Amino acid sequence: MRVVGYFVTPGKAMWRPLSEQSADELLARAAKYRSMAETASTQEVMDSLRRLADRFEAKAAERLQVRFQ
Repeated sequence: MRVVGYFVTPGKAMWRPLSEQSADELLARAAKYRSMAETASTQEVMDSLRRLADRFEAKAAERLQVRFQ
């Protein structure tokens, strides 16, 4: 199993796969990556962070479409 995401509860951090994260969680991560991109040290890092944000936003949009169908 591939584990990518995590959440923190008091006293411990636990990993969760992206498939278990809500659209809101994915959008929050996208926003974090966009914020990080603004202060990136190189164009390459900036572009990579923006691509990650785009992917998290796309995955969140998929989840929202499925929820409203």
